[in-house]
Amino acid sequence: MVVGGLFAGGRGRFRTAGICFASLVGRIIKGVQVKSGLPVPSSARHRKCGGVLTVADRPMWHANPIPCPLGVHRSVSVLSIRLPRMTSPSHNGPTPLRPESLDEPSTREEDDNVLIEKLRARACDPGRRFDTADVPALWISDRYGSARLEQLQGVVRSYCSDGTVQLKSDVEEVAAYYADAPRGALFPPISMADVEKAEHRIGRRLPELLRRVYTEVADGGFGPDSGLASLTDGNRAPGHLRDWPCVVGIHERNRAKGVPASWLHLTHGGCTMEWHLSLTAVDNPVLLYDADGWVPDWGQDAHDGLSHATASLRKWLRTWADGGDVWDEALNR
Repeated sequence: MVVGGLFAGGRGRFRTAGICFASLVGRIIKGVQVKSGLPVPSSARHRKCGGVLTVADRPMWHANPIPCPLGVHRSVSVLSIRLPRMTSPSHNGPTPLRPESLDEPSTREEDDNVLIEKLRARACDPGRRFDTADVPALWISDRYGSARLEQLQGVVRSYCSDGTVQLKSDVEEVAAYYADAPRGALFPPISMADVEKAEHRIGRRLPELLRRVYTEVADGGFGPDSGLASLTDGNRAPGHLRDWPCVVGIHERNRAKGVPASWLHLTHGGCTMEWHLSLTAVDNPVLLYDADGWVPDWGQDAHDGLSHATASLRKWLRTWADGGDVWDEALNR
């Protein structure tokens, strides 16, 4: 069942106006369950329909080949298994995550050095710095023949009103189109003083690996889904009308909405889904969170919006750096 109409803006993409209707239906279902005494599951996102309602993929509009900070909608299922609460000491303890192997510090540092180099390589490549990249449809037809677009149906994420197609970043056409494009991070790395200033506003020290990402790779603007949010204010991608999302500003707004202070926003995952980092749990797991998946008036809190946790930031980043999809673990569990 697909909900919502389409509208176009500028020369960007079409957008689903009613996509978040799934969240409304989810709330209605939860309301019925609360009144009837049935368990209330959290919402989660699935590519293949496994629940009651599925909303089909629809890309968000943006004004240039860089993904919109809100990301691309994927299929959403209203029902899923409820994830145990993770960070609040007032709740029952969570199901333990399988920790990473406790390597010697020197080995862990060497592994992180390799990871940082892999992240830097992707962040500086305009064709690979996100999960998808835009390529002109006419260029594909001229280079590979008119039938090529039909053959690419399995890797086309969207067709854009400006004549480009959004492809998975690991396909041949993307590599060929961006082969001669200038290299470099979308937003340059920041200083440790900038990191400490952000930490002061956040109220907690960031994990060492995340500090290295922002000071050695880039100030956001690359990575899974919509790309990591910046740690500093005022970054704007070429052609964008608004600044890139800022971790600190989002964190302050989330706290006002009841999200735990120990959860740090990393990136948007599409629709109301977000990836957050736990700043207090062992190994700093990455949490998949539905911002519209809980209702305070029903006695719920932000933990009811959790649908998955990747065991560590290191694992989450390594999956993406190696060309994997951070959603696979969440969707295939």
